[in-house]
Amino acid sequence: MIVTVTLNAALDRTLTVPNFQRGQRHRASQVLTLAGGKGINIARALKRLDVPVVATGLAGGRTGTRIVEELTAEAILNDFVRIGEESRTSTAVVDPTEGSYTEINEWGPKVTSDELETLLEKLHYLSRGADFVVFAGSLPRGVEESFYAEAVRDLNRRGVHVILDSEGQPLRFGTEAEPWLVSPNQREAEHVVGQELEDEEDFLMALDAIAELGARNVHITLESGCYALFREDRSAREERLCRGHARGDKHRVRVCLFGLKNGRRYRLDRLQPPIFGGPRFLVLNRHRPSGRGRTY
Repeated sequence: MIVTVTLNAALDRTLTVPNFQRGQRHRASQVLTLAGGKGINIARALKRLDVPVVATGLAGGRTGTRIVEELTAEAILNDFVRIGEESRTSTAVVDPTEGSYTEINEWGPKVTSDELETLLEKLHYLSRGADFVVFAGSLPRGVEESFYAEAVRDLNRRGVHVILDSEGQPLRFGTEAEPWLVSPNQREAEHVVGQELEDEEDFLMALDAIAELGARNVHITLESGCYALFREDRSAREERLCRGHARGDKHRVRVCLFGLKNGRRYRLDRLQPPIFGGPRFLVLNRHRPSGRGRTY
């Protein structure tokens, strides 16, 4: 089983508005509302792949109730901690005519120390039967940037594999706590290593730099694939360049599955059916890039 944790869960509303123009009144031709946040997206993908998953995190107010209802309607097992303030709503406007995408995200609720303590107690219970715990997404207001790091260390002491996907200082602090895997996108990885990543050598350097901070495995997602460093232990290494059509959370799902089955790795060759409205299949390329590592 995999437990996903979304501290800053959202209700995602996507409006399709042809010929969208700022400052004008429009009528949406289509509206899609889903429970959202990185951890929830990963849980949704795992559910579609018939992998046992429980989504947890923080949810508050009527928006929080709607998030839980949406997850339940999708038959995604969930166990959220209810908080005092209102969960956030994220709104995206898609213009199919111009091919544009505009996103507006609320800051989200302010969370108290008691609410965080309740979440940690719930994680102690849920993690007992978990293969992985996945922390994904931003931290809400009122949460210390060291929260992920402290949670990772706590779960490490309990023998639980932790995957972390965040950004900024929470990502850096969390990486130093030695999670089983960190999975930033290119922009997030650039922030951690302190420079832009432009070619293969840059990405291989970034894999090493992030691993040196403490992560056992590193997985950097790009628009067209990913770079990854997998290690059986902290000395044995294997670099991989992933090529394919999956992006972001889909790649993270692949890595979750890659580490299951009692610690034995296996590879997910195809995603079926479409999960986030993207391409139907992962197309894997076995070409060896530049003589280093392997692709998958």
